[in-house]
Amino acid sequence: MNNKKIKILHLASFLGNIGDYANHAGFYKKFKENIFNNVEFNQIEIRKFYRMYAEMKFDDRFAEMVNQYDLLVLGGGGFFDLKWAYSSSGTTIDFSKQLIHKIKVPVLVNGMGYHEFGVIDEDNVNKFRSFLETTIDNNNWFISVRNDGSFSRLHNRYGNVVDRILKIPDHGSFFCPKEYNRLGLEDNDKTWIGMCITNDLFNEKFNKDVSIDDFNDLIGQFINHILAETNNAGIILFPHTHQDLTTIGILMEKIKDQFRRTRLAVAPFYSGGGEAVDYIFDLYRVCSCVIGMRFHSNLCSIGMNVPTIGLAGHEQISSLYDELGLAKRCVKINSKQFVEELLYKLDNSLNNFDEIKQNYAKLNVGLNDQANLYYKKLNKWLSTKY
Repeated sequence: MNNKKIKILHLASFLGNIGDYANHAGFYKKFKENIFNNVEFNQIEIRKFYRMYAEMKFDDRFAEMVNQYDLLVLGGGGFFDLKWAYSSSGTTIDFSKQLIHKIKVPVLVNGMGYHEFGVIDEDNVNKFRSFLETTIDNNNWFISVRNDGSFSRLHNRYGNVVDRILKIPDHGSFFCPKEYNRLGLEDNDKTWIGMCITNDLFNEKFNKDVSIDDFNDLIGQFINHILAETNNAGIILFPHTHQDLTTIGILMEKIKDQFRRTRLAVAPFYSGGGEAVDYIFDLYRVCSCVIGMRFHSNLCSIGMNVPTIGLAGHEQISSLYDELGLAKRCVKINSKQFVEELLYKLDNSLNNFDEIKQNYAKLNVGLNDQANLYYKKLNKWLSTKY
């Protein structure tokens, strides 16, 4: 591409979940390395368009704003979510056909997540089919979804219409936070086990007879067991969203007092971006194993070669591990016996720490190769636009 500075409007979620920051930081890094370094990203928070916020609308004024830029980037994030009856597309991306045609600049849908949580309304299915047909056939749109089972779910629902959509590694894999003092946690002889635990997105279809209360009781028992059986073990709890703080508060009441006082740490919570998020994610490097329920607690740890166990409270996490070829490193929360499997996998992980790190390093080389292939295709498409 030429030396012209390009201005990009980036519509996504930037506040409230540190995993989103990791995703976008990885995207900016890869985009500048592979496409164009002379670029200005202007962020616009997608929550401003939510009905509960109602600060902005996907209307003619939005199209006029978009057309002042050289490129519109949508996502990543899980915004292809079939649950909004008010939306023209049935998803958070409430783009009507009229709006799509009024946007004259190229549109990159970047590693979006497609999900079908809960009961799916057929009207939303049909509206999103129309959205896909309109955008996929539009040469001004370049669409990709992330490696969390999104493409398989799309194909199962919509068939061959989605074959031109690319599946790519989520850019959280390429987030490389700076290194800090890590709260001095490396200066003692503890084996730190990281845990990112949440009560979000439980549903009867996936979790079957495991209620949220059952789950919290069992995780509390799990933590007490680990700390009682392993004298040098410590637990670091990682909140990624404000909801996770509530879950941590519940778990604190279930952990024995002597462990709360001597063997437990809670990573800082920050709802914005920038260096503070680097600081938080760097703490994952302290851990000998990370047990993660949040998508980016798993993905970013893997990207830093930290052994992980995916604790799947819904389909996204189990699908991620399937796609990475790591299905044996995931535990599904679909029966009350999941704790027994979790204990076994944790013991195995701690005993095979070096081997897992080496396997993750090889895996990350492959993910980087996949990303580079994606950027070659993206660069070819963009070269026809400027």
